[in-house]
Amino acid sequence: MNRIETACEQLSNGIEPPYRLVDQEQIDLAMKEHLLGLGDAAYKNMLRFAAINKIVIPAALKAAAPVAVKSFHIVLKEKIRECKVSYEEMAGLNPVEKFPLIQAALKLPRIEKNWKSLFAVLDQYPDKVKKRLGFVPPLKASQYFDAIVTLRKYIKQEMLSCARTGRPKHMSLTDFKSLLTTYTIFLPSNEDILEAVRSMADDPHRQTPYQNAMAELLFVRLPRLIAELKAVDEKKVWQKLFSKMDGFGLTIAQKIKLRGCYDDYKKRKDIVAALDRVAALAGKMFMDETLRQRFCGCAISLKQTVEFAHGMYKKLFLKSELDQLQRLHVPGIVLKEHRHYSEVLLEKFTTVLTLSFYPCKDYLDICKAFASRDCTYREGFAEKHLLTPEYFSIRIFKGGKWIGNLYMLDYTRQARVLVLDRVQMPREIGSDFLTFFDCLGQA
Repeated sequence: MNRIETACEQLSNGIEPPYRLVDQEQIDLAMKEHLLGLGDAAYKNMLRFAAINKIVIPAALKAAAPVAVKSFHIVLKEKIRECKVSYEEMAGLNPVEKFPLIQAALKLPRIEKNWKSLFAVLDQYPDKVKKRLGFVPPLKASQYFDAIVTLRKYIKQEMLSCARTGRPKHMSLTDFKSLLTTYTIFLPSNEDILEAVRSMADDPHRQTPYQNAMAELLFVRLPRLIAELKAVDEKKVWQKLFSKMDGFGLTIAQKIKLRGCYDDYKKRKDIVAALDRVAALAGKMFMDETLRQRFCGCAISLKQTVEFAHGMYKKLFLKSELDQLQRLHVPGIVLKEHRHYSEVLLEKFTTVLTLSFYPCKDYLDICKAFASRDCTYREGFAEKHLLTPEYFSIRIFKGGKWIGNLYMLDYTRQARVLVLDRVQMPREIGSDFLTFFDCLGQA
C-alpha cells in the first residue's frame, strides 16, 4: 500500500479529498494527521508560505463546480494485440466517422423499397450489363434458378479477369464492386443483412442496424464470399505452368528440377513462394536467352495473378483507413445488438475508468508534484504557480487516490480563454486512454 492510499485511511476531522488546505489552521491539522505522508518539513514550508502570501482565486475557479466526474475508455492492449492492432492505431480510430468510408467501399446501389429480389435491384444496372448477365427483367419464377447460375458464373469470370489484369473484362470496376456487393446481400446465408437494408428503405431513421449491417457486410460477408468463389484455382496454375514447360522445349533434367518446386508447394502450400523459386531456377538454367526470359515471365505472371487473387478483397474493397477496423470487427454480434457497432468495439477492447476532477488553488499545491511526479517539485516552481493570479489546478482522483493534476490558466476576462497548460500523471499509472481530451472536454 503506497503513502497516498495509507493517508486516505488516516483522514479525519473533515479533511477529505481533494484535501483543500486553504488556511494555516487546516495546514496544522493536516500535519498532525500526517496527511498524505508528506512529512513535517513540507507542511512547515506551507505554513511559512501562507504566513506571508495570500492566494488570488481566479474567476473561472470561483465559477467552477466543486467536482466533475467523468468516465474514460482505457484500451486493453492485450486484446488489441490479438488483432494485430497497435495502441496508436486504436487511438486514431473513430468507427462512427469511418462509416462514410465503409459505405463508399461497398458501392451499394440506390436503396429503394423495391428491394424485393436480387433481380429487382439489378434492374438499376445499365442495359449492357443486364444483357451480359443474360436476363431481361421481369423474370418468371421458372427462370430464377438459371439466372442465378448464370450470374454466379459471370461473377467468377470477372473475378478471374481482375486477378489477371486488375480490372473486370465486361464492366467498369465500380459496377463490378456494386454487383458483387448486391449478390452477397441476397445470398440466403445473408438474410440478416438484407433485412437491415430493407428496414433502412422503409424507415431512413433506422441508422444503427443499417450501419451495423454494412460493417458486417464489408468486413466479414464479402471476404467470405470472395474466398469461396476462388477466382484462381491453384491446381490449374500448375497445369498451365507444366504445359509451358513442354512448349519451351526444356530438357528432362530441367523439367525434373522445376517440378521439384511443385513438390515443395505440396508440403508448404505457399504457391507464391513456389513460383518465385521456379522463376529463380529457370533464370540459372542453360537455355536460349529469349526462351529463358519468356518462361521466367510466364512464371512471374502466374505468380502476380495468384497474388492479386489472394489479395482481391483488400484491393477491391478495403482501403488502408479501414484495415484496422476490420481486424477489430466483432463478427455477427453487431447484428444481434441494438447498439451501434462502435459501442460493441468499445465494450470488447476497452475498459471504463471513472475519474473525479476537483478544481483547486490552495497551499497543498506547493506539494502537487507528490501526486503527478512532475518538475514542480523543484524549489520555487510550485510557489510561483500559486503567486500567479491566473493559475489554478484541477486535482485528478481515481477513487480516493490522488493520481495527477491539470494545470490551468484563466484568461477568461482578458480574452475569454481558459488554457489547459499541462496534464500531469505518473507514467507508472499505465492508463492508455482513448479520446482522452474529447472526454475531458465533456467533463
